Amino acid sequence: MKDLKGITGIDEYFSGKNARRFNELEDKARMFNAVYGVNGTLRDNIFSAMEYYARKNFIPFEIVRCPLEGNDVRGLTFVKDGVIFLFVNTLIPLNEQIYVAAQGLYELLEYAENLDAPGGWKACWLEKKTFPENNDMVEETQSSSFAGLLLMPTQAVWNTLAVYDMIDKRLTRKDMLLFMDVFGMPYKECVKRLYECGVITYNAAVDLNWMEDKDVEELVSLTGKAKRWLLNGTGMETLGSLLENFKSNVENRYFSAKKAETEKANIQSMIDTYHLNVVLG
Repeated sequence: MKDLKGITGIDEYFSGKNARRFNELEDKARMFNAVYGVNGTLRDNIFSAMEYYARKNFIPFEIVRCPLEGNDVRGLTFVKDGVIFLFVNTLIPLNEQIYVAAQGLYELLEYAENLDAPGGWKACWLEKKTFPENNDMVEETQSSSFAGLLLMPTQAVWNTLAVYDMIDKRLTRKDMLLFMDVFGMPYKECVKRLYECGVITYNAAVDLNWMEDKDVEELVSLTGKAKRWLLNGTGMETLGSLLENFKSNVENRYFSAKKAETEKANIQSMIDTYHLNVVLG
């Protein structure tokens, strides 16, 4: 099978046990959306929804958003000292940050469900790969599938097609920008979801998917559509609850004066190293 740049293995994925797993992921995404989604979507409040879910279920959880050179590094989930962390690279486009967060949500849900399972839970790189080539539903693939189902629900896809009179239309690359704009999803993930929903054929998905990131950016720049989602996260950096906890510890005098100065210097060093747009009081 030729390389489909993100859709490789898609036919095999929808067969046997993987099809059953896909349905399970769709049910999980639908249930989370129903409880925590705003107007049927988590596009605009996914970070807040994750924090609230963790707090409601008594799961120590931190979101760290800061710049990291090299766009191949999108995000990472890991556990340290009993706290699950989601790291998001703010140098990637905003729609990819939202997608990474949705992948991280899958890992958070898995963590919550497998706290007492043998072998526990492992760290996960949140990579750009959409489907494996060996028909193996690896962790990263499941998180990617869940992210698409969460951010671009099947019913919402068909509603969008109906609203814009596109149900019987042969969709073009330019049309993909509409779905990017509506759902805040990266271009290729939109193509994948439209194929999964039965909106486009396999061959159409291959054709639409044959776009490099620079080509998508050029099309967005030309049309002005979905432009907001290609901006990066400059100014949206966060170190989780670190600054808030530091301030609370100082105000409540849990630190000695010397300890407070040392910790402040350490945090300031992190801010300077990552060029974070945050102020340490």
